[in-house]
Amino acid sequence: MIQLDKLANLPPHEIVKRLAVHGFQSMETAPKDTPILAWCCHESDGYEEPGTGGVLLTTYGAHAERLDNVEDGFHILVWGGAYRDDDLSIPDWWFRSGSGFEEPAAPICWKAITG
Repeated sequence: MIQLDKLANLPPHEIVKRLAVHGFQSMETAPKDTPILAWCCHESDGYEEPGTGGVLLTTYGAHAERLDNVEDGFHILVWGGAYRDDDLSIPDWWFRSGSGFEEPAAPICWKAITG
């Protein structure tokens, strides 16, 4: 059984380790064509691309700058939400399912949703 109160205050890398024993995987392996269950941790994303001196935001950071991000914890996520206008282009990212791509997430690990 996963004890949520014990996960909440751990650093992201420790959360990933503890959830791995319950079948959670790294985000690099997550499918982008189906909803997933993910643990999200806002502080896991630094908002700025390393080495850019704060000039470039991460994809999550760019979405979160203009929207409300999901709170830390488990969420059902979907991939999508690319944004484009005359001066700005932000690629697809993870969002809370049902939010209409208005709540970006910072997932650190995922698990398939089974029926």
